[in-house]
Amino acid sequence: MSQATCLYSIAAHLNGGGIGRIAKYAALGLFRAGLLGELACQGVQRGILPDELVQRRPFRLPRRLVRPLSDQSYYYLKNLDFDRWQRRMVDNDHPLYHGWTAQAPRSLELAQRAGKRTILTRGSTHILSQARLIAEAGLEVGVKREPIMPAVVARCLDEYRIADLIVVPSEFVKRSFEENGHSRDNLIVVPFGVDPLVDWPHPEFNVRPSGPYRLLFVGQVSLRKGVVPLLKAIKILHQRGSDLILNMAGVVDAQARQIIDRLDFPRDKVVFLDFVPHPAGYMSVADAFVFPTYEEGSALVTYEAMAAGAPMITTANAGSIARHEQEALLVPPGDAQAIADAVQRLMDDPQLATQLGQAARARVAPYSWDLYGARIALVHRLAAQGLDRAEIQRQIDDMV
Repeated sequence: MSQATCLYSIAAHLNGGGIGRIAKYAALGLFRAGLLGELACQGVQRGILPDELVQRRPFRLPRRLVRPLSDQSYYYLKNLDFDRWQRRMVDNDHPLYHGWTAQAPRSLELAQRAGKRTILTRGSTHILSQARLIAEAGLEVGVKREPIMPAVVARCLDEYRIADLIVVPSEFVKRSFEENGHSRDNLIVVPFGVDPLVDWPHPEFNVRPSGPYRLLFVGQVSLRKGVVPLLKAIKILHQRGSDLILNMAGVVDAQARQIIDRLDFPRDKVVFLDFVPHPAGYMSVADAFVFPTYEEGSALVTYEAMAAGAPMITTANAGSIARHEQEALLVPPGDAQAIADAVQRLMDDPQLATQLGQAARARVAPYSWDLYGARIALVHRLAAQGLDRAEIQRQIDDMV
């Protein structure tokens, strides 16, 4: 058996979206490198990986118990159940254990006691930064958000303390750890990926049809994603006489709905599309993509907008690989005036919009999901060799 094989675990379905999708490409990268000893998950489509490597743990609660639970309580119970279940799998021959944050404190502890190298993936900012930023998104519109459960915070802090290496998707996330006093030199930045550019409709740069300027937002329509300042920016632009339309592709959460229903903005200028499973078509014809989020790890939707060649306005808190004035315009979270000014700038300067879109497409081109999987495999291989964080990061960065 390879010296670097691992138990890779995540309390999610690998054929779903979000973290399940990210974990699928990590697991595939490990498998292709011969490093995946076993996969623990909630589910995975048959045929993606050999069945003999996969252990499934669906989480089932009686419907009468699920309905009264908040989302936080549901995911807490799901992760607790998964951590308890996978502990029996930690006692195996694989010298590495790789888990996801909030799902594995006890399993990490057992793996460490067994002398294994332990790796943790954190897809968002440090739990304390995440709590603060989400709270700020609510306070700016006069809403007190439900705080992150203390038990979830404690689980995450335990994991940060135990793990030998923590894989994060952006420099923004890395800084959030440092700002919260994480003194251990064990953070590895591995950005996410995007489907090959050949799978994305090619934008017709310098060709824009007549009609309103088309803005696009993709993601959950929630306070965290900055939709309130975005809608306020639409009002500012409308008052300036700008001819535009904002398409919002995403499910509107209950709290945001209450705010939006009483918010003053030109409703005939905003179209709520609900969930759009394949937004590539919208992205490739948008005049600009706007994603003014308060908190992300490294938002997948920013990679997708870049692949579609859409000029992008976002925040540093998106954790995007796009750089200010090079592949995107970055604005402060919560600043409706700054969003409106950035949109106006793109409307007034089509050449700048074209340059940003072309540069974004070129910037994101190397960031394939295959590269992401290969980088995760390299982290495992180098961790098994005992290399320090700086050397692992150097070799990861050299893979672009």
